[in-house]
Amino acid sequence: MELNLTRDTSGLITSLTGGKQLTVNYNQDLEITNVNHTIPQPFSESYTYDSRGNRLTSLTNSYTYNDLNQLTDSTTQTYTYDADGNLMQEKNKLSTEIKKYFYNSENRLIKYEHYATDVSPVDKIATYKYDIYGRRIWKTVNGTATNFLWDSDNLAVEMNGNYQAVRRYVTGVGKDDFEGYFECSEAWNPFNTDKTGWYSYVKDQVGTVYKVVSLERKQVIDNRTYDTFGNLVNQSGSSQGNLGFQSKYYDVESGLYYFYHRYYSPANGRFINEDPIGFNGGINMFAFVGNDPVNFIDIYGLDSLTDNQKVLHAMCCIWYHTYMDPPEKKAKELSFMAYEHKTEKDYILTACGQKEKSGRRKNVSTFTRKPGFNIIAWFHTHPPGASNDASAEDQNISTSLDITVYTIGDKFVTKWNKNLKKSRNERVMRTTALKGLCLSTKAEWEGKCCSKK
Repeated sequence: MELNLTRDTSGLITSLTGGKQLTVNYNQDLEITNVNHTIPQPFSESYTYDSRGNRLTSLTNSYTYNDLNQLTDSTTQTYTYDADGNLMQEKNKLSTEIKKYFYNSENRLIKYEHYATDVSPVDKIATYKYDIYGRRIWKTVNGTATNFLWDSDNLAVEMNGNYQAVRRYVTGVGKDDFEGYFECSEAWNPFNTDKTGWYSYVKDQVGTVYKVVSLERKQVIDNRTYDTFGNLVNQSGSSQGNLGFQSKYYDVESGLYYFYHRYYSPANGRFINEDPIGFNGGINMFAFVGNDPVNFIDIYGLDSLTDNQKVLHAMCCIWYHTYMDPPEKKAKELSFMAYEHKTEKDYILTACGQKEKSGRRKNVSTFTRKPGFNIIAWFHTHPPGASNDASAEDQNISTSLDITVYTIGDKFVTKWNKNLKKSRNERVMRTTALKGLCLSTKAEWEGKCCSKK
């Protein structure tokens, strides 16, 4: 079901129509302040923030923070943290309900406990385990185990405690590009002709699943309404998959979304602990996508990306895996071009402009025209020892693009198109700091963060 987007002069979405209908307003820091939903269910959102990007008020709550941007108090809750900035306890002021969080030495959540009141015994215990790349591979809730099998950085299969497949996810070409899933209990053969057990996702512009369609019955079986920060406002029908806000896995036991490197609280619109890449993700290490989840996504729990930058992130990964992994390999003269379809949410990555053995460069212009597509980004490498200055040919190619990234060996040099509108340029630099994104990509492919293919 197609969504129609209306944007302002800086490129920010101001309204959506189609399967969802809403309007959005922003403050001078380009944070979401008001959202009015009309379809599928009418409701409103309203937020204010301090100068550091901490949410001060919503329609139903107010919030207080310390000097470390840690949320310490709200209208209904109190919060405490450990010395590493990890949320340890959340307590309800009225009911005295308590939630406790426990972490390993890498500040990853490994245990969650729930108490109905401050004098009640624990009634829910969840535990979590990760592989060497930080992917969650196992969890238990009150003794019931779920195992997770991954395809690179995408969740592929959910299994029970006996390692029997329960659910298989279908993905596209990118991180979290989930198209649907197959429910193994409904059919032993996933290639059945009547589509028994097959379900398809309908997602919005940031990948949030708001409809689930049964391919066998050819009808919507699950309608969901989320607010912009991922709180489920209403649900009609049901489905078995656990993917929801921004295509992330929702843990019912804790009310948190698993964002790969850390966990996100939709109730507070922020992460429960500090950013593993520090200030490369922004000055507020708990903030979520610059308080703008209408335009931005966070694929690893590290930093916010637009769709265009998500494609560029994939280009960084391709480059680093190909030319800098293992370390003895050296970067070559190579370019990747990213194309976006003019009307549909579809992307193409192509390699172009590689130098021939004779030293002559291929005609890059022959790679820059694809019917129905616009060029959105260009990623270009220079061999170690090359000049940081782009050649005249390089500059000519990059003038029409939003973002260009050059690399000199393993050093990243970010070039911003001087023709970009100032507000949009500031927006990209403030929330993403693309050079920091590329450096975090480098760390990921060295095994400090995400997995390698």
